[in-house]
Amino acid sequence: MAVDVATRVVLGFHLSLEPPSLTSVALCLTHAAMDKTAWPAPRGIGAEWSAQGIPLAIHVDNGAEFHASAFERACPNTASI
Repeated sequence: MAVDVATRVVLGFHLSLEPPSLTSVALCLTHAAMDKTAWPAPRGIGAEWSAQGIPLAIHVDNGAEFHASAFERACPNTASI
């Protein structure tokens, strides 16, 4: 799950039965960045979800997928903290 640390708004998520990986992180960040204005209605959710865009910084835990060089190459203009 990607959460805005300032507002605590959920920006995006990826749900899977697979263990954490670079793929699941990429899918979560893709969901966080994409336009989600049409996403809630087909799922019966009556709320707006206007959060979108590329983050300026990404705060991560100590998971191995966040220490991979592929993750750092995928986020060259984003500060990983």
